[in-house]
Amino acid sequence: MIRIQVSKEALTQIDEKLQEYKKQFWDKVQDFELLFEIAKEEAMGYLGDLYNEADYPIDITRKFRFEWRFLTLDVPGKSTVLQPEIYEREKEKFQPMMDETRELAISALREEFAKIINGLTEKLNKNSTQPRVIKSSMFNKMREFLDGFGTRNIFEDEVLVELSQQAKDLIEGVSPDGIKKNDIMLQKIKNEMNELKFAIDSAIEDMPRRKIRMAV
Repeated sequence: MIRIQVSKEALTQIDEKLQEYKKQFWDKVQDFELLFEIAKEEAMGYLGDLYNEADYPIDITRKFRFEWRFLTLDVPGKSTVLQPEIYEREKEKFQPMMDETRELAISALREEFAKIINGLTEKLNKNSTQPRVIKSSMFNKMREFLDGFGTRNIFEDEVLVELSQQAKDLIEGVSPDGIKKNDIMLQKIKNEMNELKFAIDSAIEDMPRRKIRMAV
């Protein structure tokens, strides 16, 4: 991402030039798309049985993007910096961009939490002929995540708020020594952690799939 500060007078000229470059860009992408299909056919001939259609994008054009944004820094007493037509176009693009940013941020935080939960449940459920080794470090990542969750949950994901509270209640006062010496407590922790794992995995599945927006 490149940020450039420009004067109000230059905005219209810059926008027109970018529109021109955008058209040239997509013309080249279309040329590349034709070559890509030819390259796939050649690969099919060279690879034979090793060729796998799934290795190649169905729509190669989705891998390209040409966009720009105008960010307005308002100064009290000054008129708007953007020309009206540019301002309206930027306003239309802003809300979808924020929606996408919100979805990505929530999804990333849920996936990070799921990774910690999955790692912990895997260790707790591990079957072995050797005595189970339970260390304090098994819960450290969980506690670190929960300690910083409040400041990182900038989009106020209520689902993750509830699940993180469940996790906090679950490991509150839990010690490795206590688990090792108490089979009933160990089984309780395992059962509730497995339920938590199922809940966070379901929460990730419920996230809307990110849409790739391409204005051509």
